[in-house]
Amino acid sequence: MSYQVLVEELRRASDATVSAVEQAGEAQLGAIGEKISRALPGTTAAPAASSTGRSWMDGVKRWCRAGTDHAEALRRSADTYEGTDQGAVSDLKAAGGA
Repeated sequence: MSYQVLVEELRRASDATVSAVEQAGEAQLGAIGEKISRALPGTTAAPAASSTGRSWMDGVKRWCRAGTDHAEALRRSADTYEGTDQGAVSDLKAAGGA
């Protein structure tokens, strides 16, 4: 059994994840909750809307942290695979192969 690691695909996936994290980080979901809260003053919906907005923002922040961690892991994997391959080539050359 064999497999092939496409190092540049790992790097592209990392870059795409970073882009998604940056875009999600710009979302102003908390502001939506605040707008709803101001539109419904004096109701029980107003505090719930504010709370929901904060919850959405917390969720986005957690997702962004996880996405950043994932992007970094993809990049490290690509670097590790590439370094291991280069080391194997050097070892083969030193042994008189390849």
